[in-house]
Amino acid sequence: MEKYEGHLEGYWEQGWEGRIEYSLFIEGIGHPFFLQSGDRLTIFNEDGSVLWSDVLHFVARGARDSHNMPNGIWADTKQANVPYAQWIEWFWRKPPLKATYEVIADKTLPAQKEHAEVKIHPPVLTMLILVYAFAMHWFFPVPLTTLPRPVKALGVGLVFAGLAFAFLAVREFTRAHTTLNPHGSAATLVTSGVYRFSRNPIYVGFVCALIGIPLALGTLWGAMFSPMLVWGLNTLVIRYEEAHLEKRFGDEYARYKSRVRRWL
Repeated sequence: MEKYEGHLEGYWEQGWEGRIEYSLFIEGIGHPFFLQSGDRLTIFNEDGSVLWSDVLHFVARGARDSHNMPNGIWADTKQANVPYAQWIEWFWRKPPLKATYEVIADKTLPAQKEHAEVKIHPPVLTMLILVYAFAMHWFFPVPLTTLPRPVKALGVGLVFAGLAFAFLAVREFTRAHTTLNPHGSAATLVTSGVYRFSRNPIYVGFVCALIGIPLALGTLWGAMFSPMLVWGLNTLVIRYEEAHLEKRFGDEYARYKSRVRRWL
């Protein structure tokens, strides 16, 4: 069993303004020591007495959990059975609180976070297929000259519908303070707003854009390639995200999955 001594600190994760991760500053280690569930943390008062000591068990921070600090800091998780506001305050105190950390499980530093092992970034896949659709139109035009003019208007409508799906989904993720990155670790299961009707509204928006943009510009190739995008997202992205969410949220995700469709 390894034991470390240091002081608590809130690590500002690059790319997430205001967000912190729980870590321990240890002299001689050139990177933050991220705290992990399953290890023991002991926090000391300024006078050396024990303030708190227990095995770490991080759970998702609730959407209504808040703190009383003047800063706009926030975190995805909190320690089970400790109020979120109290937990945050311990890591943000100045001067910092001293602590000891006992590694119970066999881990390496820095800690590796669990995440969905998707095979391609969804916007990249969408853009590749969209470019391919226009390339096919260049070489093998499938024009709309023989179709009614409202078809182009339908394309414009689909583009706006896709933007609406994406905006509403991003808004729910922002409210829940969890990551949109498919390579990231989900902290909160988002089931509100547009997620009551689709488990993947952003991807629905991508499909709408793939069909709508080419239609609006006068070609059917986007619509013809839309099944390819759906297949690619299902195979290379969604199946891995769902496996991560099942592991991360267990029965809660299973119940959500049983009542809301993958697409629409």
